Amino acid sequence: MRLMVGIGSKHPAMLPELMPSLVILLADGTPAVMKQAITTGSHLFRVVLVKLVFQVLYSNEVQDPLKLSWEWLLKLKDLVFSMAFQATGNEEIRLRAVKFATAVILLYTPDPNICSDLPLQMSDNCRFNVLWLRRGHPLLNIGDLAMEASQNLILLLDQLKFPQVKSLSGSMIKGFINSLTAIAQRRPAFYGRILPVLLDLNPSNSLLKEVQLLSVLQALKNAYSECLKCVHSTAEPWCARIMQALKAMDSGGAADSKVLSGGIPSYNETKEPSTFKNEGCTKRRIFEETIDGTSEDRHPSSKRVRQDTVKETEEVVSVNQLGSMFPLLEEQGERAANSLEVLSSSISSELLADIVLANMHNLPPARPGGDKEDNGVPDSDMLATFTQLASLFQDPNLPGFNSTATKKDRAQHLPAEQGRGPGASSLQLVPPIMRAIKRELTKENKDQLQREAFVRIIESDEQLLVAGGTHMRMSLLPQIGVKFPLELNPWEALQKYVLSDYVERKGHELIVRVLYRLYLESQQSQDSHISSTATSIYESFLVTVAKALRDKFPASDKSLNKLFAEVPYLPEGVFKVLEGLCSPSLERSNAEKHDKETPSGDRITQGLSCVWSLIVLRPINRDRCLQIAFESAVHPLEEVRMKAIRLITNKLYSLVAISKRIEEFATEKLWSVVGSDPATDELNADSQQDPVLGITEAQQCMSLYFALCTKQHNLLHEIFVLFGDMPHPAKQVVHEHIPLIVRSIITSSDLLGIISDPPSGSERLVMKVLETLTDGLIPSRYLISAIKKLYAKIKDVDFLIPVLAYLPKEEILPLFPDLVNLPMDKLQTALSRMLPAVPQSASSLTPSEVLKAIHNIEPEKDGVPLKKLMEALSACFELKTIFTQQVLAKALNLLVEQIPLPFLFMRTVIQAIGVFPGLVDFSMEIMSRLVKKQVWNYPQLWMGFVKYAIHTKPHSFGALLQVPAPQLANALSKYPILKGPLVEHASQPHIRSTLPRSLLVVLGLLQDRQPPDPT
Repeated sequence: MRLMVGIGSKHPAMLPELMPSLVILLADGTPAVMKQAITTGSHLFRVVLVKLVFQVLYSNEVQDPLKLSWEWLLKLKDLVFSMAFQATGNEEIRLRAVKFATAVILLYTPDPNICSDLPLQMSDNCRFNVLWLRRGHPLLNIGDLAMEASQNLILLLDQLKFPQVKSLSGSMIKGFINSLTAIAQRRPAFYGRILPVLLDLNPSNSLLKEVQLLSVLQALKNAYSECLKCVHSTAEPWCARIMQALKAMDSGGAADSKVLSGGIPSYNETKEPSTFKNEGCTKRRIFEETIDGTSEDRHPSSKRVRQDTVKETEEVVSVNQLGSMFPLLEEQGERAANSLEVLSSSISSELLADIVLANMHNLPPARPGGDKEDNGVPDSDMLATFTQLASLFQDPNLPGFNSTATKKDRAQHLPAEQGRGPGASSLQLVPPIMRAIKRELTKENKDQLQREAFVRIIESDEQLLVAGGTHMRMSLLPQIGVKFPLELNPWEALQKYVLSDYVERKGHELIVRVLYRLYLESQQSQDSHISSTATSIYESFLVTVAKALRDKFPASDKSLNKLFAEVPYLPEGVFKVLEGLCSPSLERSNAEKHDKETPSGDRITQGLSCVWSLIVLRPINRDRCLQIAFESAVHPLEEVRMKAIRLITNKLYSLVAISKRIEEFATEKLWSVVGSDPATDELNADSQQDPVLGITEAQQCMSLYFALCTKQHNLLHEIFVLFGDMPHPAKQVVHEHIPLIVRSIITSSDLLGIISDPPSGSERLVMKVLETLTDGLIPSRYLISAIKKLYAKIKDVDFLIPVLAYLPKEEILPLFPDLVNLPMDKLQTALSRMLPAVPQSASSLTPSEVLKAIHNIEPEKDGVPLKKLMEALSACFELKTIFTQQVLAKALNLLVEQIPLPFLFMRTVIQAIGVFPGLVDFSMEIMSRLVKKQVWNYPQLWMGFVKYAIHTKPHSFGALLQVPAPQLANALSKYPILKGPLVEHASQPHIRSTLPRSLLVVLGLLQDRQPPDPT
């Protein structure tokens, strides 16, 4: 079983396999085995409890092995408790079970000696405080644990009450006494419940006489002695009764007689000086820390018991008897110096004052060295002062003193040897006998006194800063407030005091103390009315303080965060306050009624900051705080909505425990916009109703999901899935937000997957994504590959437009028929994308190559209307910055060399001259080259050639005169307007001489000589 303890401490994951064996060993029947099983279970109970607390508060979850181990330990605890509180055959086993029960009570109750704040990390020797659970725990409730500890303590106390105590043996009684004493020492708050039971076990009690054994009496005496050492405020009212009980237990009053006869222990009869001196303050009784967390009192020596008895007897002697002891010790000189020092240090300040007053009559009439004055006060004045002070005790009009007491009555309080000691005066002064003045007070007077006393304690902070006691006052105020009648309403005065100067008056500390005291009252009280009243006061007090802090301090102050993080629990009213900060529209109507402004942006930030800290620090309130954050994330006001979305995406979404909840809420809101379909919109339009969903409402529902997509890229797919079914306003919102999302996840593999294989109905959205990814950016090869896959699947050239500049020319040229078929605006976009100002690669198309590619399209073969070809060429000429004069000249050079000539070549030449008139001379060269290519063989081109000649006359006359006579005659017959100017041009001598006879005949410059008729 020792091996089991080591394994459980270092490897808790193995405990679920070991615990069934421990439960079996507990029922083994062998006392030694059962005792060791209880001890092992006690140690494991504490180890698992500590690990359970640290694991939840730092990782927000409980691992299954640890949860299963805790369930087994709870079963073990029930078995051991049944052994502790029921008579069994073996008392040793029962005593060990009682120690186990004691350890559980100590674990389940707050330890005042351990900090209530959770340590940064867990260590092997870490001491446990149940207050670490005040922020909440999924398996452990601090209120339930406190209630169970209280019930178990009642069971322990019942064992020492009638009639159970009569059936117990001396060893069992001693065991119960030691356990209760250990609880009282380590949990002083239980003094009021434990000491009445222990004090009933005194020698005069008939129940104890029946089982009176020396060991029981000694254990009880040791318990009283240990309880006297407690300095806690709850133990002070019991000191007098404990000393009386100790005195009654002293055999025959021997200690009293020894003191009264002056038989003070000498130096040789006491312990060593250093040991005796420190016995009452630093040399406490040594406790052996056992494995279950309780303490066993080592058996004190008889010498120690005698010294404790002497000390306790000295504390109960009268003032006059103590006064007579000082002269006796003084006479013994150095031998009794240590005893005198111990006696002086053990007397309280109040008792010492009574001794001084009682012995003032022993002052000498003259000071030693009375011939001199000290500080200017003569001896006669000092004696007169003391005489006047003594006379006050005999004043019959002095309230509170029984001046009618006889001299004989007073003499009973005088020491046996009154004038003993040098310099004793004949003046005999006797301390007056105090008597209480009783006055009947009405209920109103009592209430007024209580109220004034409470207010006086509240306002005593300045005096306590000088005199000390601020910490005690902090603890006293909540205790008094709980005991006050409800109608006196002490909490209002306390709130007013704290909030008047929250920082200087340590308002946070005081408020937290008050709230914890109210919470304890609501959890521990058996009276349902008291419990519900304490709960109501707790909630109203906390909400009132929270609202006051909200209104009193600036938004940057963290007082609210700190208060909410440290109180026992948060009622619904606190969350209403947070909702008012985080969602101002919820309080808009109330604000308008009171002419107050809604919370500013800083206040909204303050509220969301509180929500964030509570989600992290208080797991039990996580769901409620998430609800507030979600409400703000879909708030109608954009400022509120964006602040909440930033909180959720940047801080909350990174928490594993709640990230799934956030995704589910955002997805639910995204799906809510799909419910408004076009059919519904048309129905609403016909009925003249407002549309189901507007752009503002769509933004409210979808903004959070958009923000999450930047953190979790796979969420983006859901938007594309739903896009086709979204109403028009929702699609507008998606188009507005998608560029922002895409720019933040530009290299995401999830995004590339959507582009290569988009869901049906999302093609327009994909196009928007592609435009964003290529706007001023160089697309990656992965993006280009994804776009190619998309085109191969859909065969829509629109998707290739954004990356045309980055495709090689051999891939672009086959696309021209599809590009020319596009609407004019898209074609112009394609041309601008295809022909950037700076070429992206050596394999990119040039503008002249683009013109050539358009001219090479065959309308019938490629399925492109002729009108579309002409529009495409016109679109090129509109891009003057791209298709410059030089580009057109180069393009015409390329086109004129083609065989056959392009169908629209002459139309392009005419358009080029219209855009760039400077190309006229160049075009004449083109015409000459056309003549050489026998352009008249292409009827459409020949017609264009003649029209161009007419348009460019007289520059075209040179090219026309190169045309053969038959073709020229044909052209002139069709276009007679050309003949006159051409004849005039040809009549010039230097030109006529170069023309052949056939042309001159066609022009009418020569008569055609007909050959003679052979007949």
